[in-house]
Amino acid sequence: MLNGRPVTSPPAEIVYLFQQYTKSLFPWRNVRDNVAFALERKPLGRRERAERASAYLAMVGLDEFGNHYPWQLSAACSSAWRSRAPSRRRRACC
Repeated sequence: MLNGRPVTSPPAEIVYLFQQYTKSLFPWRNVRDNVAFALERKPLGRRERAERASAYLAMVGLDEFGNHYPWQLSAACSSAWRSRAPSRRRRACC
């Protein structure tokens, strides 16, 4: 029960991600699609999700890695992506 109502599913605005790289990313999805995963429960079209995901990647300086797969990124790059680090960390990527 939460606020007097039974909890039947997680709220749409909450996404749970593991902190460990190997458990938090989908290896079959590219970086952009991994970011877009958090938007899949929202009433957005595929194009809108992709545009938002690209914008989020640009915010953290990783826009050029959107088409890469997690296994193609260096540990520093994937860490910067997960932590939304400043773009200066981007130089350590790939």
